[in-house]
Amino acid sequence: GFSFAQASSTKESIYYQLGELEREYISNSTSNVKKEIAIKGNDFTISNVELEYYTKRHELIDSFDTSYSHKTENNSASNYLVERETIYANALKSGITISDLELKEYIQKQVDEFTSVEPDENIQLYLDGLKMTWSEYWNNPTQIEILKRDLVNSKYKDQLREKIAKDEGIEISLSEDYYLSEDGITSDGLDAEEYQEIENVLNGMVEKLVKSEAIKYQTN
Repeated sequence: GFSFAQASSTKESIYYQLGELEREYISNSTSNVKKEIAIKGNDFTISNVELEYYTKRHELIDSFDTSYSHKTENNSASNYLVERETIYANALKSGITISDLELKEYIQKQVDEFTSVEPDENIQLYLDGLKMTWSEYWNNPTQIEILKRDLVNSKYKDQLREKIAKDEGIEISLSEDYYLSEDGITSDGLDAEEYQEIENVLNGMVEKLVKSEAIKYQTN
């Protein structure tokens, strides 16, 4: 199982503990620790090791940040993993991939950005907990697999956003980062209402995809 230290009252300590937790997850993922199916969909399975890691991670974050809770069903570790794997499965069905070159360039960008500036204290605490350098973190096999999935999912969701925007008659270009800034405008020039309209439709589409997976939770 995972060791789980209680967070102290200082903000910095949580980053070290998150690093420790991920280090143990990486170790368990690549070792002979017994892995059983915890959640099963039509197109994927989620192991007990992965579910336990994300559950502990959410608990740790909640112990520090009382303004947000992962205890609700929508924010639970199981819900997060089911949605992530559902999106990934459908992205692959749509033919979306990440090339080795794209992956290499993304990793190199992360490494270069970190080494070009004074290291952030919180990131360094996280790395101390991991017992890795920034380059080792981005190049370890477990992180690479997570990164591949995240980049494929981002591509797929952007593809869906473009389709939604076209159907709704909204002009959108996702060549830049797609997010809502503090002034309520995205990098694409959308206002908050247009942005939310697209995200609401996208969330509805994802919910339907999740339902189609006929999720089963395994019990001991």
